[in-house]
Amino acid sequence: SVRSRCNKCHNTIDLAELRLGKMVPSNRFDGEVPRWYHWKCFFKKLKNEVMKANEFKGLENLKWDDQEKIRKYFSRKRKQNDSIGPSKKRRKTDEEEQDRLDALRTESELLWKINNRLNDSDSNELKYILQHNGFSDKGSKPKLLRRCADAMLFGKIPPCPDCD
Repeated sequence: SVRSRCNKCHNTIDLAELRLGKMVPSNRFDGEVPRWYHWKCFFKKLKNEVMKANEFKGLENLKWDDQEKIRKYFSRKRKQNDSIGPSKKRRKTDEEEQDRLDALRTESELLWKINNRLNDSDSNELKYILQHNGFSDKGSKPKLLRRCADAMLFGKIPPCPDCD
């Protein structure tokens, strides 16, 4: 919502703007609440707490461009920490990583395109689609949207042969 304020600079975080949160204990109930930050403020405030992009819970749920902002931050950080130039082995690894990232970008863009098309559907319609295709219909509308988009792009995952 537009009510979010950055816990570092205390300015409003716009609705479409990338915001990152850190879960902290609530002082009002037994549980945790998010402390929201502009993505650049997040790294300034918590630079010693988050060291790798894979430590972000839910990174894969962000739009690709937002994921890239975070990855680029860590890429710059890694380059600052490297005192030796890249070896041939690292160059090959970097090329493989770039191929993997390109495939993930395409996948993410397709998921968001489907998600945006389904966004006008109400929760009951999404639940109906999920029920009739053998998927769980539990969760909030964003979770239902994500599950429908995932199912439309990848289909149903076959049951585990060990558990079946």
